[in-house]
Formats: sequence, C-alpha cells, structure tokens
Amino acid sequence: MLVVGLTGGIGSGKSTVAELFAKRGINVIDADIVARELVEPGQAALHDIIDTFGRQVLNAEGRLNRSALREIVFNDSSQRAKLESILHPRIRTAMLEQLENVKSEYCLFVIPLLVDTGYWDMIDKITVVDLEEHSQIERVIARDGVSREQVANILDAQISREERVAAADYIINNEQNSDTLDSQVEHLHQEFLNLTRQKYNTPAPQNANTEEDRVIYEHPLTERIRTFLRLENLFNRADYHLQQNSEWDAHALVHTLVELTNLANRGDLKSEIIKELERQQSAIARNRTTPHIERSQVEKILIDQQLLLKNLLENREQLGQHMKTDGFFSTLRQRLSIPGGACEFDLPAYAHWLRLNGDQRRKIAEPWLTPFKTAIDAISLCLNVIRQSTPAQAKIAGCGFFEESLQSHQDTQLLRVFVPKTLSCYPAISAGRHRFSIRFLQATATDLHSGQSDRDIRFQLALCGF
Repeated sequence: MLVVGLTGGIGSGKSTVAELFAKRGINVIDADIVARELVEPGQAALHDIIDTFGRQVLNAEGRLNRSALREIVFNDSSQRAKLESILHPRIRTAMLEQLENVKSEYCLFVIPLLVDTGYWDMIDKITVVDLEEHSQIERVIARDGVSREQVANILDAQISREERVAAADYIINNEQNSDTLDSQVEHLHQEFLNLTRQKYNTPAPQNANTEEDRVIYEHPLTERIRTFLRLENLFNRADYHLQQNSEWDAHALVHTLVELTNLANRGDLKSEIIKELERQQSAIARNRTTPHIERSQVEKILIDQQLLLKNLLENREQLGQHMKTDGFFSTLRQRLSIPGGACEFDLPAYAHWLRLNGDQRRKIAEPWLTPFKTAIDAISLCLNVIRQSTPAQAKIAGCGFFEESLQSHQDTQLLRVFVPKTLSCYPAISAGRHRFSIRFLQATATDLHSGQSDRDIRFQLALCGF
C-alpha cells in the first residue's frame, strides 16, 4: 500500500489538508493523536515518562501536564532525546499497527516532525504543506494565543523551511484561499490513486505464513510453564540423539540426559504436572468447547489427559528415580560434572560404549530415556492445549521494538512470536507481571548480537493462556 507522509512546520495547515484528504475517503493516521493516546493514564509510555522526569509532569488528576513537560525538554536537547526515545518507537509501532486496518487505496500519515526525525523508511512519498514564516507566526498567535517570541522559539527548534521543502516529493502551497487548497489536494489525490493502481496493487505472496516458512520463539510467563518447556526441549533433544548412529550423537545424548535428570530431580515436579493436567481437564470438561480447538480434538484431548493422569498416579516413583539406581549412568553423571572428566582413561567403560554400533548403544540407552516418556507426553499435551488457545495476530515492531500491556491478558501463560525464516534478526523477549517488550536484535555471520534493528519488523504474536 502507498503511504503518503504529510508534514509541515507549526501553523502550516497540516490538519486542514488532512481533513481534505479524509473527505475523499482516505484513511488518515495522525502522529499527534497517537501520541496523546499513548500518554493516557495507565499507558506504559506515561509510566516511563514519570520514571524519567518525575511526578512533576503530572497534573492534579494524574494526567500528563504537557506544559510542565515542555518546560523541561524544550531547551534541553538531552532531555528531549530521552522523551523522544520513549515516545517515537511507540508512536511508530502504533501507526504501523493502525496501517494494518486501513481500507482506503492509500493512506496518509500526518507526522509534524517527519523530516526532522528521519522516519522516511515508513513513507513512500513525502508531501510538505508550505507557508511563509511570517504567515506561520500570525496563524499560531491567532490560534493558540501565544506570544510572537514563543512561536519564534518553536520555529527555531524545528528544521528550516528550506530543508523541509528540499525533502519533499510534493508541495502544497497554503498561502492561497481554501478553493485553491482544495484543488491542490484533489490533484494530489488523483496522483496518489494512480500511483497505487500502477505500482502497489500486487498480489499477496502465496503460502507466506506456513509452518515451513517461519520460526517460532516461545517465552514462558509462569515458572510452571518455564519448567515444562525446558523438559520438553531436553527430552526431544535426547530422543533425537538416541536415534542417530554417530559416536558424537551418543556423547550429546548423555550430556542431555544429565541435564534432563538434574531438572527432573525436583521433588514437586510430578505433582506440578498432575495439577496442570487436572486444571486443564476440569476447564475443558466444564465447557466441552474450547476456542480455536475443534470439538473432536477436544474429546481426544480429554481422553489422553485421563489416560496420562492415570499412569502418573499409578506410578509412585519420583520422576527420574530410575537414573539414580543405574550404576553406569550415575558414574557418568558424576564424572561429567568435572571438566574433561569423561575421557577414556577416566571412564574406559564409557569409551567402549561410545564405540559400539548404534543398535547396541540404543539397547543400553533406551531404558534411560523411556521412563520419562509418560511425564513428557503429559507436559507436551498441556503445552499444546495452551499453544492452541489463541491464534497469532499480525504485529509490527517499529524500529525493531514492540511493547504491549498484559493487564487485559491476566491469564496469559506463554508468549509465542512467529517470524519468517529469512529474517536476519531474532526477538529478545522481556516480560514482567504487567507488560512485555520485544527487541529484534540483528545477527550477522560473525556477530549474533550487533544491536537492535532499526527496521520495522513484521511478525505474528500469540498471547496464549488456558
């Protein structure tokens, strides 16, 4: 979709021009309106502003006192930079999210400081509303009731008229009357429609969101789910290495089994699995319908849950207990805690086992892994119910950053981020009780953490909870 950026100095008439485009059925997304919404009470941006500048920027009602904040940042570039670092990425992200819902053939972004801040990669065409400086001053004085000196100070803080015009693809002259202004807007409207129809009406790529084309990153929000994810991962890794025939896979299998055994040694782990199974089973049984899961699948889940619950309750042995009574594995586990402690001169029996063929090694190793299977099947079933509880939604991380509140998603247990396999960066997720953030970090062949991406990253997000 064609995105037109509308900008201009203070008092140039941006709002009037935007209204003329809106009357022609064009969706308008205004950065100033977005910014006001972002600093409403309870919003994360307002919390960060208070943390940075203190409660002096609030009025008696707990709302942002813009005049007080302006006094702090206007003549102090370092303070202004702090405010911009809080607001600009969020404004950018919010505007790009609104863009996803645009229905008109092209969209108008109204960004007063478009050229100043360099948000050009968001914009296909820059349109500047131009006005002589003396006309700007008179209009702002009449509109806002401020002094000439105050307006002059604001103009001095913005880039020059010449710089703004030089960056423009199109210029709207607002010195004339309203009829002339309307005719200029109509001319540009037709120009933008033609551009859209000629260049931007391309078919959507097929199969763009298949599982084969994307990578899924998961981040737990509870300690129970964190442990379940770790156990599932370790078991799957161990099972993979068990099926391979190389000596190095056998060595990796043992190391993974040591990790799995150490984690499974938690005395309350088995009861945690049982509690989650019973909780989910009760919730499903009450409703017999679960959003985003087919009814036939729900019935199968209930049957599987009941069978796994029965098997877990019947087996009174602590999870991983069988590993403690296996002399060979116990020796391996002890020696592997020493750096280099599994060399053949330390453990000749282990060296002999590694050199056996794959089938012979598996005959010895399978009894180590198999007793974990019932618990892992129960964990995977619980996790998959949670994973299927919420469909993923398209999101955009402006300049590689995304943030959202969890206050309206109190039952969320798991964050799932879906990105294309071709993406050259990865999400670093940070979550607290009330909100979470995602920073997309750049990765190169030689540096896996070369800083946050400065691009707008399209991804999918699911806030899963059951």
